[in-house]
Amino acid sequence: MYFNNLIIISIMKKFILKNPAILFASFVLALLLPGLSFSQLSNVLSEDFSTAADSMPPAGWDTTWVNGNPTYDKWRFNNPTPRSFSAPIAVPFAIFDSKYNDCLSSCIPNCICLIAKEVILESPPFDASLLDTIRLSWDQSFWINTGVTIIVKAYNGSAWITVWDTMASMASPVDQQRAVNISSIVAGASNAAVRFVYTTTVSSDSYWIIDNVKIDATCAGLPIANFSSDSTQGVCSLNVQFSDSSTNTIGWSWTFGGGTPANSTAQNPTVTYSTPGTYDVTLTAFGCGSDSNTITKTGHIFVDVCVGINELIGFESLTVSPNPTTGELNITYDINEVVPTSIKIYNVIGELITETSQTNGLLNGNYSFDLAAQPDGAYFVKVESGDRVVTRKVNIIR
Repeated sequence: MYFNNLIIISIMKKFILKNPAILFASFVLALLLPGLSFSQLSNVLSEDFSTAADSMPPAGWDTTWVNGNPTYDKWRFNNPTPRSFSAPIAVPFAIFDSKYNDCLSSCIPNCICLIAKEVILESPPFDASLLDTIRLSWDQSFWINTGVTIIVKAYNGSAWITVWDTMASMASPVDQQRAVNISSIVAGASNAAVRFVYTTTVSSDSYWIIDNVKIDATCAGLPIANFSSDSTQGVCSLNVQFSDSSTNTIGWSWTFGGGTPANSTAQNPTVTYSTPGTYDVTLTAFGCGSDSNTITKTGHIFVDVCVGINELIGFESLTVSPNPTTGELNITYDINEVVPTSIKIYNVIGELITETSQTNGLLNGNYSFDLAAQPDGAYFVKVESGDRVVTRKVNIIR
């Protein structure tokens, strides 16, 4: 049923865009076709050769000469002889016409050069790493004689595997619509491809037309975004290495609040945080087709104040309470030496809100600060005593 549906769609392919009424009708028809789930299918490749000209293939496609006359033995796209064909095939299409090429080289008799030939038409690479049910389909018309073989191959990342071929001699042209399941060959390959090979041991009046090449597939699974980082807090400038741990993913879009860069499409980016604050990190993971998944880790990165902090040395006896607070803040600690000491409170952009200091040291005691006039948010308490510095984060929440 799947391939019957593909055939119906491909017949209309080159004509529906010229007529809005036909386009609408085809859309309705597609909705009514049983067994075809558009939400599960991904159109990996679709080529009707409409942008090809003479012997120049569409962008991304490649034609390769292996044997014969390199000047004349070429895939062409303008049906130069011309040869007959039936819908859904429509000019332009890919054709290797052995007799036409021989006529160009002035072979006799009857424009047939008595030489072996092999020419290849190859698709652009496609990523099959997240695909499972992968089907190749194409329309073809051919007339081949003794000694000619036409072959379709798929590339699995390391080798070309034949998926269809014929070498049967025939009395008249054959028009076909072919479909082959290539899942077992290319699934999991990140650089899969297909190619069409015309080969003969001796020239003859033979040709092969290829049109409407399509690769449709289902996705192996939905992407699930996730990540980790080598650090979640520190002083500015804080460098953080993020590591993607998403599954079923081939693309990434990161957003780093307060970070540089603010956005990245790398899989494992490094980000610098130069401003104190608490920052969210968001990752959108892209999978097969249009599937995506987003995760945001709120407050994943905490950056301490950046005003003159050279090192963080803990004061074991230091307490900051209550935290969170509605405005009143109590700071208690012990320092058993007489050195210049200060307590400073900053907002998230590094502005000094209030402070107290003593040149001879703040010894044992309790120090209170009234932050009732400050808006809700994150603040930083910085205590300096001699060459020792410690910073604590406190939140005002009402």
